[in-house]
Amino acid sequence: MIPYMNLNEQVDADFTRARRRARLRAAVARLRRRKERASNRLLCFDDVRRGRLVAGNRPYRGTRVVEVDKIVGSVGRCSDFDRSFLPTRASIGEKWKRIGRAFHR
Repeated sequence: MIPYMNLNEQVDADFTRARRRARLRAAVARLRRRKERASNRLLCFDDVRRGRLVAGNRPYRGTRVVEVDKIVGSVGRCSDFDRSFLPTRASIGEKWKRIGRAFHR
């Protein structure tokens, strides 16, 4: 946290910066004309499960720790974030900021 900003200003700046980065990444992906499977979009678990995207064999392997860099999808709100988990919609700003405040505290 930058010392001369109060907490609310800091989380507002963090969200604005994250949204800017998400828009820039989306623009670069469009310019490169990446195919669906290589795009910047976060995969939806339901699409993978229904067979729209090939997930391969899915044997049960128990509960394990997964590195954040290995996560490429989400259950539910996959359109709210990109593959780097940056916010793609301004509507999730309040939730993002609540989490930011809790993190800084």
